[in-house]
Amino acid sequence: MPANGPSGGVRPQKNWPGKGKQKKQGDYYEVPYGSYDPSIAAQRRAAERGLGDLRDDTKTANKWSRTDLNQNLNDIARKWTQGKQDIRRSYRREGQKLDFRTTDLKRDAGRNRQDFSSKLADIGRKFGIQAGSQKEAQNASGTLYGGTAAAAAAKRAENQAYAEKPIAVAQGRMEQDLTTNLARIGTARTQLGQDTKTTFQRGKTDTKRSRKLTKLDSGRGKFDRGRKLQRGIREQKVGDADLMQQSIYSARQTRPGAFNKFGKKKGNK
Repeated sequence: MPANGPSGGVRPQKNWPGKGKQKKQGDYYEVPYGSYDPSIAAQRRAAERGLGDLRDDTKTANKWSRTDLNQNLNDIARKWTQGKQDIRRSYRREGQKLDFRTTDLKRDAGRNRQDFSSKLADIGRKFGIQAGSQKEAQNASGTLYGGTAAAAAAKRAENQAYAEKPIAVAQGRMEQDLTTNLARIGTARTQLGQDTKTTFQRGKTDTKRSRKLTKLDSGRGKFDRGRKLQRGIREQKVGDADLMQQSIYSARQTRPGAFNKFGKKKGNK
């Protein structure tokens, strides 16, 4: 790059266009600095600085884009890890609730069976006491071995069966309800496993899609920046060629006969 002199202008360097042996760019030659309008050189330097800034900005933007891409991918991975933890925790807790419900049902059923057994035992003891009392009365009246004793026993059996029937019905209904509720818990447990698997698969699919879209957006941004840089390079080259033609025209006006129309020196002029 040219260095600024004490006057604030630009002094030629060894590789300054037109210094020493002429350099050819395409169909044109660099004319010596100072032989054409200096504003043209200023425009060329400004274009070069602009292109340099565009290159630096593109490089910086690409660097930040890679950083952002890695950060976004890490965030997606962390979110999916947390999501899996939430899914597993929810599955365990719901399964624990079903286990508690099963335990409670079986415990209540066991207690009800004990109550039914106690009630049946009480009824049996009651009718046993009644049978003993009737036997003593029959023995006292001399009718123990007659038809009266048999009739009394049959009546007691009928009454005992009648007293035990509601308890048997209640116990049967309790067993049916227990079977139904346990079956429903089993169904709920199966559905819980299916729902958990579905949620897991959806989360996995969404995570893959998010990663893909994040990479796609990053790639598109990089492509856009690269395309802008290529267009900037193209415009700088085209503009520089136009400015070279202007510098040649200006040099030919300043020093008539010293350069041909392509900017090449004529003889020792």
